[in-house]
Amino acid sequence: MYAEPTGELPADVANAMALWAGAFRCRELTLTVAVDSTHADIIVRNPPTIPAARLPFMHEMHADSVLACTGVTQFFTSSDSTALVGPMRSYVAPYPGYDSATIASCYHFVVAHELGHALGILAESPDTGDLMYPLPYHLYLTEDDRYTIQLLYHTPSRVGPPPRQ
Repeated sequence: MYAEPTGELPADVANAMALWAGAFRCRELTLTVAVDSTHADIIVRNPPTIPAARLPFMHEMHADSVLACTGVTQFFTSSDSTALVGPMRSYVAPYPGYDSATIASCYHFVVAHELGHALGILAESPDTGDLMYPLPYHLYLTEDDRYTIQLLYHTPSRVGPPPRQ
């Protein structure tokens, strides 16, 4: 995983990595930091605004929190939708008009939420208390958040990596 070295983003990403890895009792999920984005499966960036590019086979999941920042995770699938392609890309950006403390607080929630998507939770939770709810407002995993990531990582996937060339 690569976190753009901007402000508190690397620390927010490290906290989110520990949060999600901590959902497992037997260390089934290990996350490491890449120093170069070209060697990362997940890239987290902090642009001034969220990119609006729409390309074929691109899918997006969004989150907002305390309405001070927003996030999106983009991933690509092969043309036949049987494989994930390229690194997952998560972006977190501020909304204008908020003070830096409010934006920093918002980043904690949204970075963790977007990392949940990048790790494979490709849907939002309907429960307002879950971190994976579209408007997350806390920085802990509920029982449902933990159960979802555990189920995901303990269930054989029907989508695999692209074939080797």
